[in-house]
This record gives sequence, C-alpha cells and structure tokens, in this order.
Amino acid sequence: MKTSQPVALIIDDEVQIRRLLRAALESETYRVVEAESGQVGISEVALSRPDVVVLDLGLPDMDGTEVLRRIREWSRVPVLVASVREDAQDKIAALNAGADDYVTNLRHCGAPRPPAPIQRRADPAHEAAEFVAGDLRVDYVKRLVTVKGAEARLTPIEYSCSASFP
Repeated sequence: MKTSQPVALIIDDEVQIRRLLRAALESETYRVVEAESGQVGISEVALSRPDVVVLDLGLPDMDGTEVLRRIREWSRVPVLVASVREDAQDKIAALNAGADDYVTNLRHCGAPRPPAPIQRRADPAHEAAEFVAGDLRVDYVKRLVTVKGAEARLTPIEYSCSASFP
C-alpha cells in the first residue's frame, strides 16, 4: 500500500554507501529500503514498489545492468545508476538497459538525493518549476540559476548539484 511518503530503494553491496545514501534520502523525506544484492533488489522492487531506485552496477551476485534489464521487463520505476564505473561503454549499456540517469561520482554534490532527471516519468503537474531560497533561484524549465537577480554561470556538474534542490 502506497503512503504519501516517497519510497527509495538503494541496491548496493557496500554498507557505507547505503548509509550515506540513506541519510541523504531520509533528509529529503524518503522512506528508504535497502538491498545488498541484485536478486534481493529485484524482489524489493516488486515488494516495496519504490518511487525511485538507486542502483550500483558492481553487485556480488550479478551485474547491475542485468538487474536493470530484469526490472525493466515489468516495471517503469525511475532508476538512477550510481557507480564508480566511468567507462562510456558502461554508461551506454546502463542507459540502453533502461536507466533514467547515470552518476559516476557522488562526491561532487556530497550525497545528494537523486537528481531531477530521474523524475522524468513523474506527473509534471506535481513538479515545481523552480526552487527559491532567499536570493537564490533555480529555474528548472530554463535551466537557469540566479543569485540576487544575476545569472550564475555554472558548469554542468555544478548545475546538476543545484538541480537537486527540492
């Protein structure tokens, strides 16, 4: 049964990474479910019906790309691949298998909540068009960040961090 609190499933075999992601996601009001292997992760997608999945590719029992393929056979849940693999072939394989986004280094933003691109299947009527905090404004539609009305010129990595605001 779905509650109003969004559910995030973390599929990663490293306890430290799961703890870090759990803390970040819970601070953004997600209820977090964890899986330490691909097979457990696939089962949890069916049981927990998460709103988003954060998936590592290096799992002990199967490759994360295979986990993604199996999930995509019956689910359209948004999946963010969070992996240390930076090879273009790994990224292409994961995106072709159905990943919604691919992050190679979580250190750029600390441990952010899953960035906005994973929400591309969400109902746009329920998404905020911008985030405002004091003099800071992030316009998601125009992909524009301003501070005190002046445009802040950001690199793609810096923008992706700013786009992770609620």
